[in-house]
Amino acid sequence: MLRARRRVVNRLSNLPRQARPGPPSSAQEEARMIQPVATAADWRARDLEASGRWLRRLTAAEIADLQAGFARLKAGGKPMLEITRDDMPLGAFAAVLAEAAEELETGSGIRTLRGLPVGDYSVEDARLLFWAIGTHLGVARPQGKASQLMSDVRDAGGSYRGAGGRGYNTNAELDFHTDGSDIVGLLCLRTARSGGLSRLASSVAIHNALLATRPELVETLYGLFPHSRQKEEAADETPTYLAPVYSLAEGHFASRYIRNHIR
Repeated sequence: MLRARRRVVNRLSNLPRQARPGPPSSAQEEARMIQPVATAADWRARDLEASGRWLRRLTAAEIADLQAGFARLKAGGKPMLEITRDDMPLGAFAAVLAEAAEELETGSGIRTLRGLPVGDYSVEDARLLFWAIGTHLGVARPQGKASQLMSDVRDAGGSYRGAGGRGYNTNAELDFHTDGSDIVGLLCLRTARSGGLSRLASSVAIHNALLATRPELVETLYGLFPHSRQKEEAADETPTYLAPVYSLAEGHFASRYIRNHIR
C-alpha cells in the first residue's frame, strides 16, 4: 500500500474519525449539500473496456530500460527498506509511471501494466523490483499490526469471515472493498489454477447512482459506522472505531468501504 506523492482524486484514504458526527439537524443540512462527484472516476465497465485507458502494454524499449535500472539497483546492494527512487533510474519506463500516476489521480483510478517480465526473476527479486517501482509512485505504509509493508496473496488457511480474518490469506471470494491507502498495487507472479480473478468497481459511480435513486442512503453513508480493528488494535486503541463510508477530505471525495469490518 502506498501513500501517493500526489493526492489521488478517487483515493482510498484513511478517514478522519470525527467526520460528520453532528446532531440530526446538522446531518440533514449537510445532506442537502451533497452533490454528484464529477470526475473521470465515475465509470462503468463497458465504458472502461471500450476506451482501453485502464490498460498499458509495455514496449520492448520500456522493459529494457526498467531491467537496466533494476540491474543498477541490485548492484548497489541496498536493503529493500533503504531503497529510494534515486536508486533505480527508469529511462523510458519513467513515462509509463508518469502516465499511471496521472490516470490514478485524474482519470479512472485504475492502471494495469502488461508485459512486466516477472518470469525472468526469482520471487525475491520480483518483490524487490515491485518495491522499487512503488518508490516512484509513493511512500509505502504498513498494512496491519505486524507492520507488514508487502503481503503475499495466497491461501494460508485463514478465515475471511472469522474474527481477525484477512482476505489475502484465504481462498474465499472477497467482498468489494477499499483499502486504507491512496494506492493499492498488485503484482501477479503466478496465475492460479482456478479462481484468483480481481474485480473492480467505481466508488464514485456507486455514490452518484445512489444519490440519483436513493439520496437518503447517501446521507446515511456520510455518517459514522463502527468498524472492527480485526484484533489488530494497539494497546491504547479500542477494538472498534468510528468512520464514514463516504467523506470529503481536503475537498476531494473519499470512500472507505469494508463490509467485513462493519457487519
